[in-house]
Amino acid sequence: MSFKKMSALLLVAMLAAGAVGCKKKEEAAAPAAPAAAPAGNTVKIGFLGALTGDVAMFGKPTLEGMKMAAEELNAAGGILGKKIEIIEADNRGDKQEGASVTQKFISRDGVTAIVGDPTTGITKVAAPIAQKAGVVLLSAGATGPGVVEVGDFIYRDTLLDSIAIPACIEYFAKDLKYKKVAIITSDNNDYSVGLSQTFRDAAAKVPDIKIVADEKVKDGDKDFSAQITNIKGKKPDVILFSGYYTEGALIMKEARKQGLKASMFGGDGLFSPKFIELGGPAVEGSMSALG
Repeated sequence: MSFKKMSALLLVAMLAAGAVGCKKKEEAAAPAAPAAAPAGNTVKIGFLGALTGDVAMFGKPTLEGMKMAAEELNAAGGILGKKIEIIEADNRGDKQEGASVTQKFISRDGVTAIVGDPTTGITKVAAPIAQKAGVVLLSAGATGPGVVEVGDFIYRDTLLDSIAIPACIEYFAKDLKYKKVAIITSDNNDYSVGLSQTFRDAAAKVPDIKIVADEKVKDGDKDFSAQITNIKGKKPDVILFSGYYTEGALIMKEARKQGLKASMFGGDGLFSPKFIELGGPAVEGSMSALG
């Protein structure tokens, strides 16, 4: 297990147990009252993520990491003398289900903290619920904007798109000598919409980079022939795709089918073995920013 994963779980457990407290932003709304100190012999921490569906490849490793960290911490005596108990549920990558699971964790299970969701969209739905209840929520995957701004009980432990993307765009221009980029956005995905805007903002600050196409798709689409046809004529050096690995792989298969040689770049939404499994040779040379 990585030091980062164990540190994240240790941090959230300590926060939840009241061992650590800090107000992150003076401009935040009036703080919620902290959840009551955990009773009994356990500190309950909820896992918020998908175990089935299109983004399960992000949820499953999160839960595995939590369980490994809890096992090690419990073997060392737990937190403040209490054992960590992981409460898990499958939100299937669905926002509505994510909100429901979050509420159940708080009102039914009595968790004192939640780890997740690995995606920006569901974290943004869950965060106001946790904030209102005074329950710490920590995401290790919500890279987009509008997450920790919800309030002083909301945290994340990840490289922000606003930091990673500008550095990558500069790298494309200065080191790879790219000049033309095409953007593809999944417009029914909050994470994708936010990341594409970060692409645009970063590109606007690099004089040598020009956005030659800006196409839209939807999560769940299977046919990307029209978008690739539109992009192909613009001859981009790279496709900036802001969505997840399933659509990314299918987009690249269509690109290669039409003879488009541009590689793909995306955020951590592309970072999954499934991207390689689904895309095969078509995704060779693809890149993603994460940390």
